[in-house]
Amino acid sequence: MAAAQLLDNLISINHRIDPYYELQLMDDHLLIINKSSKLPKYKIPVHNWHSEELVILQKWSSGSAVEHQLREIELAGRQSNLLALIRHLKDKIFIKLKNYKVRNWLYNGLSQYQDMISLREHYHLYQNLVGKTEKDHFHFIISQEFIDLPFTNRLIEIGSCSKLNEDVFHHEIKNRWVIIAANQELSYFQQQQIYRLGERNPFILAFTLDLKEQRMLMGPRLNQKIHGCLHCIDSIDEKIIEHSASAGTTDDELKDYFFRAIESEMLDLMIDESYQYNSGFSSTIGKQFIFDLQNDYVAYKQIRKNMACPVCMNMDLKGGEKDEKRIEFGFGF
Repeated sequence: MAAAQLLDNLISINHRIDPYYELQLMDDHLLIINKSSKLPKYKIPVHNWHSEELVILQKWSSGSAVEHQLREIELAGRQSNLLALIRHLKDKIFIKLKNYKVRNWLYNGLSQYQDMISLREHYHLYQNLVGKTEKDHFHFIISQEFIDLPFTNRLIEIGSCSKLNEDVFHHEIKNRWVIIAANQELSYFQQQQIYRLGERNPFILAFTLDLKEQRMLMGPRLNQKIHGCLHCIDSIDEKIIEHSASAGTTDDELKDYFFRAIESEMLDLMIDESYQYNSGFSSTIGKQFIFDLQNDYVAYKQIRKNMACPVCMNMDLKGGEKDEKRIEFGFGF
């Protein structure tokens, strides 16, 4: 067998079951069940399958690893009903490991909205977001200090990644969303370069976590035509809206909250995008939240492009106005 053909046949070694579905063996049938509706999408008779295949199915349906058993069947070149089924439903039910990680993140994230939308709407939203994220929807620009954290590894699984340094801005980034996770306030040069990214990538979301100052900046979404740039945010004074910033939080708790907030906003922004911004899931579109644990307060900014902003003016773009509002916003771990 040619090497290319062998490689093509070994499709199930690094495949998983789409997290939206589960396997059940019942009355000599294999049921592939939609977890949300609890209804079978496929019903396959298995009365003439080999006992070895049924054992693998039972292990797979219970969440056990079966790559070794599947590899043995494939390398031996034996006829297999199970492998034939996997190939037939490839990319539908049985998906690559990388895609599984993306879909599992989406499925778990969307589970919190199951009571808010219908089962049919939930399914279509899942399929819509799967289509977006599996096409390199996200690119993360992350400070060196965050690169090796487990939270960062989880993000990298659902997108591509670059280190936050001067070199990153010399490479073309074509992803729809650029997410910036920085460990300190960005320099004027970085602000200019990020703003230039907005000419090619209209969706940019910036987050900053300063452990030394015990301070987090979350958002806003940057849009050069409406929201301005990071320097526009600096021109607006903070106003305290709440005194519940959980002082005494450990660095690890703060990091965990920081990255969970990024993941939550990513998902909410995609949902807003899917609904054409008619649902208001995201809290950072045109907004920035400031969590200051040292001074025990939460602040909120709403921005518009500032006519006097030197970054915007350097880009030869027109300005706008700035605004700030008070809201109620809880914070806790």
